[in-house]
Amino acid sequence: MAWNTKYWDTTTVEEYVKIFEGLPPLAVAFTKRAANMVLGIAGQDASRKVMRELQIMTFTTEDREEAMKAFLEKRTPIFKGC
Repeated sequence: MAWNTKYWDTTTVEEYVKIFEGLPPLAVAFTKRAANMVLGIAGQDASRKVMRELQIMTFTTEDREEAMKAFLEKRTPIFKGC
């Protein structure tokens, strides 16, 4: 899914819920945490460090393994949040 301006103009809250339901829970949580840091809770250096750490953590999850397997098997991933 590519993000572009059409989502901001036409997407309802319910539609956003459906979009996020199919995403890996840990990756969404980590992205939210990083976004909050970037939006002013911490400085840029701290934000970069947190984002880097969260990316590393995401790469070691079972959900990442599931995403890779699902991609190779051309199927929808089933995320567990771990």
